[in-house]
Amino acid sequence: MIRALGVLCEQPGHVSDGIASLLGLGPPDPVDHTELFVHQLPPYASIYLGSQGKIGGDARERIAGFWRALGMTPPVEPDHLAALLGLWATLIDVASDQTEPARRLLVDHSLVALIWEHLASWLYPYLARVADIGVEPYPSWAGMLQTLITRAPGPEPADRALPRHFDTEPEPGSDDLVDLVLTPVKSGIILTRADLKRAATDLGLGLRIGERVFALRSLLDQDHQPVVEWLAREARRQADTLDGMPGPNVLTSHWASRARITASSLEGLLAERQPANLPWI
Repeated sequence: MIRALGVLCEQPGHVSDGIASLLGLGPPDPVDHTELFVHQLPPYASIYLGSQGKIGGDARERIAGFWRALGMTPPVEPDHLAALLGLWATLIDVASDQTEPARRLLVDHSLVALIWEHLASWLYPYLARVADIGVEPYPSWAGMLQTLITRAPGPEPADRALPRHFDTEPEPGSDDLVDLVLTPVKSGIILTRADLKRAATDLGLGLRIGERVFALRSLLDQDHQPVVEWLAREARRQADTLDGMPGPNVLTSHWASRARITASSLEGLLAERQPANLPWI
């Protein structure tokens, strides 16, 4: 099941059609796949856990280091969801083959670390957004993966500290409003191109074609206050969605709390009539 779900976030083909059928899902459409996993929600952990909100950087290197700690050569994209799910399945296979208790315990600890630090750490908000904007079979795919990750082994409740990806915070004053809301690990929200299109439609504004940063800056330049108000509402909406998700409370609550802090800071920015330069919160 884990490997099958990993295949379905890769480019569709004959194999993925058969796997989707075995899982009771409709055949993946290549256009829908590209729209979701390329344009809207690329399945790279580093985007959602990294301090810059982009592929690569500190988060990818931390994940690559985990592969090396297991004695494996990291793949070219060590933080891609398909690679991480494949590693999860591989560790289960390795654990099932172990007859020596000490080695089995070591593999079990590695499994918990992989799931807690590098999968569950970002998958709850990510899968919520897939359910928001994806078309079938991807919302159903997200539901299956959410069930698996929720039931997966994790640290004992007393040991459930936040993953290390959340340790690093930027220096105060280093982020403006756009950088903040487009960096999930800081803001607690995942803002896609589809969201910016929805904001433009809701507010009757023009949407600039291009990267999200340019599109969002353009919206703010057109009508700053309504756009900030919309962002605050969206942050609260995503927080409410996370509150309703099953999963480790320490993770879902962290993301929801960050989103609500972002919403409150945006609302405070408007109340104080400050320029669009928001210090780290």
